[in-house]
Amino acid sequence: MVNLLKMYWVLFTIGLLSIANGQTCKALSLEGGGSWGAYEAGAIWALANMTKPGDIQWNVISGISVGALNTGALVQFPMGQEVAMSEFLLSVWNNLQNNSQIYVEWKGGLIDGLLFQRGLYNTAPLQELVTRNFIYPIQRNFSVGSTNLDTGMLNTFNNSIGNAAIDAVMCSSAVPFVFPPHIFEGHAMADGGCIVNQDVFSAIGRCLEIATEPNIIVDMIFDCPYASLGNDTQFKTLDVFSRTFDIIRYDNSVWYTYNAMVAYPQVHFRHIIHPSTSFPGGLPLNFTQYNIQFEIQTGINDTIHSLNLQQEEISMKKISQ
Repeated sequence: MVNLLKMYWVLFTIGLLSIANGQTCKALSLEGGGSWGAYEAGAIWALANMTKPGDIQWNVISGISVGALNTGALVQFPMGQEVAMSEFLLSVWNNLQNNSQIYVEWKGGLIDGLLFQRGLYNTAPLQELVTRNFIYPIQRNFSVGSTNLDTGMLNTFNNSIGNAAIDAVMCSSAVPFVFPPHIFEGHAMADGGCIVNQDVFSAIGRCLEIATEPNIIVDMIFDCPYASLGNDTQFKTLDVFSRTFDIIRYDNSVWYTYNAMVAYPQVHFRHIIHPSTSFPGGLPLNFTQYNIQFEIQTGINDTIHSLNLQQEEISMKKISQ
């Protein structure tokens, strides 16, 4: 096992050195969004299967919240295995059947969670799910963000965390109030989305360790729906809360993305995938098979549509020349 890990490390180091010699660094940034992470799985599957070989050999993958969960699954696969990587992530989501595989009520119910626990629900099932699926060595650079409830700062975890990668994922996905914070290295850690829900800055930062700005290509997958709902005056209380939540998350994500583009004008922002419609199930804590399949298929369809639009733009440019 030790020799196998050494071999992986040698191959990983060779990959970094080759990139530093003028080759591009490709990064993928994944947004946080609970059960909407299934949309990201569909989008990644489409990118892996609908683009040219090598087109999405991401050297760096960053994620927040469920984006961190997806990141943990993806970075177990080495460069060149993007199709297998996408199939594995899709299988993780396809195997989810209901909420109880992610969270359950405490023995005393919601009152127990509200008054005597650190979150409404117990996330022991999520920890078991992550531990069961994250079993291979880390093969790529990664970055996941978590909010330190003690300091109020964003803590970013990367490859240096080593065997504690599962802790990093659990920290990033601990949605405050709903899920208990994850205690790590003496600190109470919560969802990175409390501060930033699409951390493209960390993805670019990791790339800058091994490449120059003009040689960086960034792909981004959002999972927060922002479909127009029209003039609906019949909103109920939960509808209003859900819609406001969507708007705030969407605006925050767009704001950080805009700032990244301003801060790094020479970086090539390539594939930017975002939902074309709202998802069933209301707030992103609904892990029923129906919702997951709807989100996966939407991710596939939106990505294919985006790739087709890009191809049309390329064709139009060639015609105009």
